[in-house]
Amino acid sequence: MLKKEDIRIVSLTPVGIVEAAFSGFTSPEEKGTERGGVFVPKPTFLDKHPATRNVCPYNPGYHRESSFTPEQERFVAASFYTLNMLALGLSHEGQPITVPTFSGRIVQEGLEGYRGDFRELFYKASHKLLIDWGDLYPNLVPATKAAFKVAALEGIGEASDNTWFSMRAARDGKLNSVNIDGYQSSSMSHERFLRPHVTAASRKDPSRIDRSVDYEVRCLAEPFAKTLIRESLIASVILIRDRSIAVCINERGSYPDTNSKARFDEGLKSVIKSL
Repeated sequence: MLKKEDIRIVSLTPVGIVEAAFSGFTSPEEKGTERGGVFVPKPTFLDKHPATRNVCPYNPGYHRESSFTPEQERFVAASFYTLNMLALGLSHEGQPITVPTFSGRIVQEGLEGYRGDFRELFYKASHKLLIDWGDLYPNLVPATKAAFKVAALEGIGEASDNTWFSMRAARDGKLNSVNIDGYQSSSMSHERFLRPHVTAASRKDPSRIDRSVDYEVRCLAEPFAKTLIRESLIASVILIRDRSIAVCINERGSYPDTNSKARFDEGLKSVIKSL
């Protein structure tokens, strides 16, 4: 992961260099393989949290991998860093700029007359955030498109699931402006951004009958996803408090409307394609 002081330099890399880094890039899904493939010589989650070994079985040689080369990963990390800062209403240097925060975008969608499920507000705000980001950082677009081929769409979709639960919590009085950070930390542990995998060789090994895993892939978008969730919590509290904004909460089943999720996925893909 890039150090913050390196972000400014990487964020200003000419688009030609970024495009060259991702020339011919294919996602694990397109190749029909698991995520990963590039060994990462950095500590794993297990190295930092050895107690986790007692919870889930891991094979000897457990290690960390990435779906990107070191050069590509630098640009992907810069993309999500700048997206994260923009969601907070900040430039990549941490200075306030004239764009709304992500929570402000959600609330604005409600103020503009939308009368539907809260998750739809999240979708609309996400689309506009990405469009504004593309205008500010067109040079990093190739990296973001590659990231969305791997798992970024899945990560934002998971974040949107949390918005539905946060809206219900705000409505039921379990979430307010005082306990936002505590509510988020209890629902967004670091482990949720860790994906354990089994190698192809292990998968074909007839002696393998356990569920032990061989390596992990870390999510580069973790800070960005957590910001989206925290900003959504803030927006939930504001929208529930402001009775002039009518936002419904889908009560069918335990999870949000799957048709709504499909519309969001297609809409987000269109936005990414248009950048």
